[in-house]
Amino acid sequence: MARRGENIYKRKDGRWEGRYIKGRKQNGKIIYGYVYHQKYSSVKQQLIQFKALHQDQNRLLPHINADTVGSWLGNWLDSEVRKRVKTSTFASYQYKINHYILPYIGEESIQKVSEDSLQRWIDLLIEQKLSSATIKLIVQIFRMAIKSAQKKQIILTDPTKNLFIPKVKKRKIHALSIKEQKKIEEAASKTITGASILISLYTGLRIGEISALQWSDIDFSRQLIYVQRTLQRIPLRKNGSETQLVIQEAKTVESERIVPFSGRLKKYLLDLKGKSRSPFVVATKIKALEPRSITYHFRKIIEKIGLSHLHFHQLRHTFATRALELGGDIASISALLGHHSSKFTLDVYTDSLLHQREKISKKIEKKYFYSSIVT
Repeated sequence: MARRGENIYKRKDGRWEGRYIKGRKQNGKIIYGYVYHQKYSSVKQQLIQFKALHQDQNRLLPHINADTVGSWLGNWLDSEVRKRVKTSTFASYQYKINHYILPYIGEESIQKVSEDSLQRWIDLLIEQKLSSATIKLIVQIFRMAIKSAQKKQIILTDPTKNLFIPKVKKRKIHALSIKEQKKIEEAASKTITGASILISLYTGLRIGEISALQWSDIDFSRQLIYVQRTLQRIPLRKNGSETQLVIQEAKTVESERIVPFSGRLKKYLLDLKGKSRSPFVVATKIKALEPRSITYHFRKIIEKIGLSHLHFHQLRHTFATRALELGGDIASISALLGHHSSKFTLDVYTDSLLHQREKISKKIEKKYFYSSIVT
C-alpha cells in the first residue's frame, strides 16, 4: 500500500518502490521514473533528489509534440516559421532541415540532445565538404528552433552555445576582364535570350530579379528600373519531387530599389519591347524565363565563344567592379546592388577596391611628392 501523497509502494518482493515524473512523450503521456530499496527511508530520500532534479522538466506543455528533435522541428516550422517568412524562405528552411538535420539527429530526444552530439553532427557536415557558409546557415536555423524550444520550456538549457563552426571564408570576386566583357556582349546582343546578360552587366540585377522584371517596371523616359520582385522555383513537397514558380516581393527593403540605366541599354530594351508579346522583359513567348532557363541559355552563349568557365553571377560582380574602377562611391554602389549595408559591399569587393587605392596612391605621389624628397 502506498504512503499517502508520496508515491512510495511496498512491493511483493519486500522492497520499497518510489515513482516520479521524468517527462512527457510526444502525445503528452507522462514518462515515469522509478527507484527501489529495501528501506523505506532510502527510497524516500532518493525520491526527493530525483523529483528536485526533474521538477523543471515536469513543466513541459502536454499539447506540444516535442518528444524528439525531429518532432520539435516539424512543430516549429508549422506553428512559427510558416506564418512569418516568405514561401521561398520556408522552403529553404525545410530543405535544410530534411537533408542536413533530421538524418543525423532527428531521432534524438529534444531534452537529451547534447553539445557533444551536436558537435559530432557538425563534424559530419564538414566531412560532406559542405561550404562553411552553408554549415553556418544550417546551424543558425537549428539554433533558432532550439531558442524557441527553450522559450517554451521544452528544454532548460541551450546546447548550441559553445559549438565550433568552421569559419566562413570571404568570397573571392572575379569580374570579367574588359576583353571577356566585350566578347560576351557581342554574342548576347545577337540573340533575344541574351537580354538577361546585358541587363545584368549594365544594372547589376540578380538573376531572380531579372526573371521577375516586367515592362511596367521600366520608366524609359527617365531611364529607371524599379526593382520590386523576384522569381524563384521552390519545392512544394518535403522531398522536392514537385516544384512551383513563385513571384515574390523583394526580399528586403534594400532589395526593393531604383536602378538607372544607360542610353545604350535603353535603345536595346526598346527594340526588344517592340518584338515582345509578354509582360515580362526576359521571356519565352508569354511566360517569364525562370532563373534555371536563363542559366541554360547563358551557358549556350558562353560555350560558343570559348568562355565556358564563367557563371552568370559574375555579370553582377562585373557591373560592381566597373563602377568601382570608374570611381563610384561604396554607398551608391551598395544601393545599386541592393546590399543590406555598405560594410557588406566593402567586405565582398575588397580586392577590387585595392586597385582604386593604388590609383589614389599614385595620384598623391604625382601631385605632392617632389624629387628632392627622394634619397
